[in-house]
Amino acid sequence: MVLTLYIIESSIIKWINTLTTKHPMKTNIILSIAIGGILFMTACKSKTSSSSTNSTATTNTNTVIKKDMADIKPTGPALSWAPDIKPQMQAVIEKLDSYGDKPIPTLSAVDARKNYTPTDAVMDLMKQYNIPMPVFNLDTMGKDIPVNGGSIHLSIFTPKTGNGPFPVIVYYHGGGFVIANINVYAEGAKTLADKVGSIVISVGYRLAPEHKFPTAHNDAYSAYGANLAQANLLIIS
Repeated sequence: MVLTLYIIESSIIKWINTLTTKHPMKTNIILSIAIGGILFMTACKSKTSSSSTNSTATTNTNTVIKKDMADIKPTGPALSWAPDIKPQMQAVIEKLDSYGDKPIPTLSAVDARKNYTPTDAVMDLMKQYNIPMPVFNLDTMGKDIPVNGGSIHLSIFTPKTGNGPFPVIVYYHGGGFVIANINVYAEGAKTLADKVGSIVISVGYRLAPEHKFPTAHNDAYSAYGANLAQANLLIIS
């Protein structure tokens, strides 16, 4: 079975809608911050349950992560435009703002890709609070596949434990088809594979404006088709 998922938490969407209505000047950072928050809260959160095959080291590391996350506090006052925001999320926003990057709408695509990302903010906070990286019980491999006009790269994350065949999630990273890449969103893909018990295939589609519409969409569809064909071949064989 191959599943194509576009995953955005409903509460995040509600928050985004509120912010974009009341504070249009913040729109340029809201989406990237929201996704960064999802990655931060899911990739760093400990498992609520652990398979008996998971190592003690993995379980202990994730327990430490959960404890240490509670220590992360924002340095500034509560945000009037986001009164219900979690303290860890506000800390990510503050860290991202501290880099002093220019707003994305004022930059070319090439320069916008040089900005710090929410992933950078999360990583720096983890270093600041001496929080270890989450441990994922996964095999990781890369694969290039041919597409119209070139090739694209796939990152494939496969659970090391459990009984296959596993379901497959084809994962398309954020960035509006212009910025970011599979590395920026790698923790989100790994978290899905680890918690869902699924093979996750993260697609490195080509970006605009260098590759004009509908290149990214065609790349995404080609990756889906290639993996669907591979899944069917495995089932038949």
